[in-house]
Amino acid sequence: MNNRARLRLGIVCAAWIGSGGTLAMTAATGAETPEWPGWGGPQRDFVCRLAKDLAIDWPKDGPPKLWSREIGDGYSSIIVEGDRLYTMCRRENQDAVLALDARTGKTIWETRYDAPIAPGQNTQFGPGPHATPLLVGDRLFTIGATVKLHCLDKKTGRILWSHDLMKEMAASHLMFGYGASPTPYRDLVIVTVPGGNKPVVAFKQETGDVAWKSENLRLLGESSPVFMKVGGKTHLAVMAGVAIVGLDPETGKTLWKAPIEGKAGQTMSTPNAGADGIIFATSAYGGGCWGVKVDAKPDGGYDARQIFHNLYLKVHHESVVRVGDFVYGSSGDFGPAILVAMNVKTGNVAWRERGFAKANLIYADGKMIVLDEDGDLAIATATPESLTVHSRANILTHQAWTVPTLIGSTLYLRDRKTIMALDLGKQAAAKAGGASTDRGAR
Repeated sequence: MNNRARLRLGIVCAAWIGSGGTLAMTAATGAETPEWPGWGGPQRDFVCRLAKDLAIDWPKDGPPKLWSREIGDGYSSIIVEGDRLYTMCRRENQDAVLALDARTGKTIWETRYDAPIAPGQNTQFGPGPHATPLLVGDRLFTIGATVKLHCLDKKTGRILWSHDLMKEMAASHLMFGYGASPTPYRDLVIVTVPGGNKPVVAFKQETGDVAWKSENLRLLGESSPVFMKVGGKTHLAVMAGVAIVGLDPETGKTLWKAPIEGKAGQTMSTPNAGADGIIFATSAYGGGCWGVKVDAKPDGGYDARQIFHNLYLKVHHESVVRVGDFVYGSSGDFGPAILVAMNVKTGNVAWRERGFAKANLIYADGKMIVLDEDGDLAIATATPESLTVHSRANILTHQAWTVPTLIGSTLYLRDRKTIMALDLGKQAAAKAGGASTDRGAR
């Protein structure tokens, strides 16, 4: 795919879709959006709308491999613009930001900065980084496990400005390392500052100056904020432990709060905010899931209320995908995991399926791509009625907690040791002699 085709793909992938859709990052930033500019893709919802002709019959060893190489420790996902990939990893006591050639995986540039393990930081599951970089124009924004925010020149990796939020704002590393990804809005980059009663903070993209701080919000955690439209106005929805809060992304002013039941203090998964005003949020460690409905009122205010809470879908730190009126996710934390389909309007479970370890999901070409923590990759059809696994293969081995990235038919994925690119297209599978490996197909 040439650069012009890739740009068209990114712009259309960022278009507003129907009742299950979310606000495009294009609308939030006012700029053309790369193919996969940050956490969750153009609309922060783990959906690519232009991928097509994906093969469902794979060779025995999985989709054809385009390249593979070792990478440092970490869980940051992979963002894409044209022929470049960007991600983060760990180099001893430093965080490293990498720009890679999308065609070969070779390093174009690598920038490191000191990020020693912080007092009280638990590295049982690795030192991070956990968050995903954000690309806006010529600037790349990153934030590491020790809450160091950086702005870099995307072409050279030169650091333009930085903030140590643990020193400057008493941010918490949240024991296992900070993980919320930066969020763009027009000329701002927005980050959560967790730890007790702390605010959400917006910085000027150009200078790093503080543009606004929200009110202090209880129990801000690892969950990344999302945009939504309510009454024609853009809101920033933030998971704040005891409530889901809507902020004005221009000023940081609180627009509404929806108190929620249950244990939401350890929320890591990103909420899904639909064009119908429904926010679906979920948390492991006994938290469960919540549906919150936000409506504009005639007086200019907002009505935000919980419409359901249950324990049937408890997503740990993985992605949740919404298709129409249903959400799909992997329920479980450190025990068995179950794939679940749930009606986002009622909280009613449509089905539960075993067979995968804890897994990340992305949706494209009417298919669900599943990558579980054991490194098993699968392509499936998920509907409100059933899950049908078409092909499955073991691809990664070192704790595959990173959500994959799909551009056209090229899938980029990593674990704590390896990064690679696979071709999921029908032509590549046919050339490789594709034959279904439908273990666990239903």
